[in-house]
Amino acid sequence: MKQAYQIKTCQKCGERYQPTGPAQKYCVNCGIVNHKEKYAAKSRTYYSRLSEEKRRAKMIRRHETRSHEDVVYSQNWQKANPEKTRICRRKHEARRHLLGFVPLNEWFVGCEGHHINDKQVIYMPKELHHSIYHRQSDGRGMVQINALAVEWLAESSI
Repeated sequence: MKQAYQIKTCQKCGERYQPTGPAQKYCVNCGIVNHKEKYAAKSRTYYSRLSEEKRRAKMIRRHETRSHEDVVYSQNWQKANPEKTRICRRKHEARRHLLGFVPLNEWFVGCEGHHINDKQVIYMPKELHHSIYHRQSDGRGMVQINALAVEWLAESSI
């Protein structure tokens, strides 16, 4: 003989329903949706953690399998090609920060690269670059520093 439970109100949609168990909180339709949402969130957490572990394992394997000769060769190449190394590192950093890297002028000693937009970079003196506080992410101070950078570029190219 089945036990009849008191009619309850669904916590999600507010409809009244006949529960099939003492701990049931949702009507049949909302219960299915809620179960799918919980399962999806649990799966996302599990797979994101799993992929992070896989990434770490891959990085460790790559590091362990790299020979001493490869490391020495790479270091020697970087010393022999400082200009190419600098450009490669700048491009790598730009990709890491989701910004492009299209220089509008040549690099020089004592300069810093300033992104005037998401792709274009102007090399300008470090002191000038630090003279106005600015942030690419929210646009703070970008109008002022961009005007200063373009003005400096125009003056330096004459």
